[in-house]
Amino acid sequence: VYSHAEALAAKGNFDAASKAFEQVRAEHGDRASLLRAEAEVQLRPEGDPQRARELLMRLRKAADASRADELYATHRLIDLYLGPLGDEARAMSELRRLVERFPGTRDAEGAQAELDRRRAARSRPDSQS
Repeated sequence: VYSHAEALAAKGNFDAASKAFEQVRAEHGDRASLLRAEAEVQLRPEGDPQRARELLMRLRKAADASRADELYATHRLIDLYLGPLGDEARAMSELRRLVERFPGTRDAEGAQAELDRRRAARSRPDSQS
């Protein structure tokens, strides 16, 4: 349903791709697969990180979102906050969310290790972060 929008994005026409995604959403609603596809387009280096953030937040709340969608969105949000959006506080919040929502998984263990590493780095007197 959204291959036309993806094709536009592949050609570098992000404005037209965004409009095409909006048209599909108007017809089909905020389906998880659609939100994920548009988020992936916006996560590209030439995409819009703020728009990607918005789409990922909506993906987690989509009526048909699965746990896998939630996990994907949370990982990508962490990447955005630690990368182009430069918001470590929100990244830490998302890491905590990962630990709480997916206990006993490798994802949660990795998130906890990253939280511990960042806390330790912050508590060191020679830390500049």
